[in-house]
Amino acid sequence: MEAVTIIETAKFNELISSIESLKEQVASLLLLPKEKIKKFLTVKETAEYLNKNPQWVYKKKKDIGFTTIGGEIVFPVAGIDEYIMKDYYRKY
Repeated sequence: MEAVTIIETAKFNELISSIESLKEQVASLLLLPKEKIKKFLTVKETAEYLNKNPQWVYKKKKDIGFTTIGGEIVFPVAGIDEYIMKDYYRKY
């Protein structure tokens, strides 16, 4: 004789809801934000990404790490993220 587990409807619905929630969380982690897809950000985009003004970005460009492409100053997203982490750990 097979063992059959009977789950209350409420418990079953709760389980399904939890699975759906986990599915959404995993999907959001797998999707990269638009700004992460680009490899380089302009001064204006970097300022928006860091929630600073463009003048601040110009002053900190050496600390953040920049390069030029076609004469325009750009910042590698990976370098910006590294700067954020260094700055965060410096505070704590």
